[in-house]
Amino acid sequence: MPHAPFFQSPSVSKYLAGLNLFLLAVLFALIWLPELEHYHVPNESLTAQTVSQGRYEPTDEVLKELRAYRFLQINWRNNEQLIASAEKLLEGSAEIPGFAPIGIHLPFDPADLDRGSGLWQLEFSGLAIPEILIDAYRVSGQEKFYDMALKVMLAWANYERSVWLNRGFLWNDHAVAARARTLADFWSVYRHRQDYQPEVARQIWQFAARTAALLAKPELFTFATNHGVMQNLGLWQICIAFPSLPHAREYKQIAFSRLKDQISFYISPEGVVLEHSAFYHEFGLYLFGVALRETTLLHLAPPPEWARKYESALKFYWEVRRPDGSLPPFGDTEPGPEDAPIRVTHENGDGGFGPLATADRQPFPLEVAVYPVSGYAVLWDGIAGQVGSSELTQTVFAWSYFPGHGHKHADEPSVLLWARGHEWWTSAGYWPYDDAGRARAECWDGSNAPHLAGEACISPRTTRLVSLSRSDALFGADVERRGPGDLVIHRLLIHAGPAVWVIVDECAGAPNQNLQTVWTTAPNVRMEARSVPGTYALTAGTNEMRAYFLGPPKLNVEMYRGSRSPFAGWTTSGGRPTPSGAIVTDQPANGAWAVTVWTLGESLRTDASGTSVSWTNPRSWKVYVTTKGGVEVVSRDGEKLSFEGGSASDRARVTKEQELAAVSSETLKQIDAIQSDYRSVSRQYPVFKDLGRYRVRASAIGGLLFVLQELLLIICGRLSRRYLIVLRILALLAWAGLCFWVPLVYLHAS
Repeated sequence: MPHAPFFQSPSVSKYLAGLNLFLLAVLFALIWLPELEHYHVPNESLTAQTVSQGRYEPTDEVLKELRAYRFLQINWRNNEQLIASAEKLLEGSAEIPGFAPIGIHLPFDPADLDRGSGLWQLEFSGLAIPEILIDAYRVSGQEKFYDMALKVMLAWANYERSVWLNRGFLWNDHAVAARARTLADFWSVYRHRQDYQPEVARQIWQFAARTAALLAKPELFTFATNHGVMQNLGLWQICIAFPSLPHAREYKQIAFSRLKDQISFYISPEGVVLEHSAFYHEFGLYLFGVALRETTLLHLAPPPEWARKYESALKFYWEVRRPDGSLPPFGDTEPGPEDAPIRVTHENGDGGFGPLATADRQPFPLEVAVYPVSGYAVLWDGIAGQVGSSELTQTVFAWSYFPGHGHKHADEPSVLLWARGHEWWTSAGYWPYDDAGRARAECWDGSNAPHLAGEACISPRTTRLVSLSRSDALFGADVERRGPGDLVIHRLLIHAGPAVWVIVDECAGAPNQNLQTVWTTAPNVRMEARSVPGTYALTAGTNEMRAYFLGPPKLNVEMYRGSRSPFAGWTTSGGRPTPSGAIVTDQPANGAWAVTVWTLGESLRTDASGTSVSWTNPRSWKVYVTTKGGVEVVSRDGEKLSFEGGSASDRARVTKEQELAAVSSETLKQIDAIQSDYRSVSRQYPVFKDLGRYRVRASAIGGLLFVLQELLLIICGRLSRRYLIVLRILALLAWAGLCFWVPLVYLHAS
């Protein structure tokens, strides 16, 4: 019987169809294997002796101490609220302070991983449910809370061990780090139970071992931010609580080595946590204290500079923290008072560090504290009296910018003013991640930094302190921002204590563009325009302020409140976006200049006049501020700043002159060293791009193309088999091309 021609052979056609199917499988593998490999950690094989040894080591005192070192915090009013929330959990409802109520399915349902707000998903994946149940069991002694906590833990352990792909915050760095503490806490209870079962204990230890492996895996290490610090501390907590794990010694050294690399750029030589946020300095200070304490628990000797940096970090914290507990809201910082006291550690005299405890007192801050490397200046008025005095005033000048570090808002240089218990000039603060307005809030419109209209939040730029003049009576700081392109912006802050602020902005190198500044007040500050253009009266409680926005004729000044277009007059309160007052100034950028003047207190004139500017150039000008006591003059002549104040008929009229001095080259060297250390560590831990949605899209399109291809070939085969094999060969070449194009081009560029 004669054979069919090659291009019409059914066997060749079937063979080519098999190759097509094989290449589809190869394409799916190329799409998904990087994702699978990124999150994969092997399941640990644990002996009965390994687990049983953990019933006696470490001591209960150590495990009790670890309970206090949480990386996710729920603020309970009292134990009654905690127990009530635990009761609701047993009924299938999570009603947790700070979160909207949400239904859950106990002991565990994977669908709950991606329900609710992003912050709740983080808490949920950080084992918040078993943590609440165990805490309720501890304070109430009710077995029903323990029983459900055990079921939840085992269900979580089984799911986390069996799943292949990430979902929600399942393997989020922060969530995994937070699990370490709750695993240790649960084990501290379970190891003493009368109903202890070796198999259950082994499952808990396997969960701990997998958690440690995820924290130790280089590909999952978030080196650049506090998340990486938490990963290292969580890894140490596993080593402390489960010391007989096979890789505990290795993990201890991995975390120590990584943490030493991080501290070199995470905290400046001046002690400032370089995450562009007062809140994240506070949180970083807490993490640093935990790190020092855990080195003692693990019998590690921290580098000597850690203790020095820690003490400096504590001093900066007391500089920025106000008597009401609030923090200046630069970067991701929530405005408003905070009652929770900071917990700190101290050297214990044996070369180690003791357990963290509430700081016993707040020391007096400095009247003028400047951190040129970190990018901050903090000024206090009234501290000669009691720290809690209602006369206190805090001014923060912020120009910090370390690209790649966390929680950065486009806000350099910006000025924040808190006086007499009120926030007067502020920023958007910690905007909710799930809110659509966050992109605008963390961009230039959320701060009072001068910027180009429409400028990108991550525009290429550098910012540095150029010159400084400091004393208790007169402070001046000139900050220069360069980029994008030829843009150069200078902001000079002058504070003539205790009640006059002059802010001088100038801009060059941006033809055909506009320079904008959004000055935002707090929601409780009432702002009214006065009859003189550019003059505004502000009141908060019984306190008053005048604000003057002066400039060339082309300077446009508008007042807004809670505006979305333009985005102006927004801050946060209680974690929610809240309308507030704002002044927006706008003018052609090239050669632009503007003078902003604030005057505070009882010396204000009752009419709307009183402030003017005589402008020659950015290095030669005079500002006249008329108060009830007379005319106060702030001026610049070259590098000389002058202040003249008091009544014209008063013999006590004061004149103060100071020179702006260039910042030393040592400052730039230290900044370069921080950035060099950051780049060095970044090369060790390349950032993994989350391409899950692109992988799903590529897989769906690939599957659809294959189905359409086969339908087309079936139709062609029924009409004529003459060209079927040619079409199969062409399809084979197309699939081979896709196997190269999808991972190397599509996924790489996504």
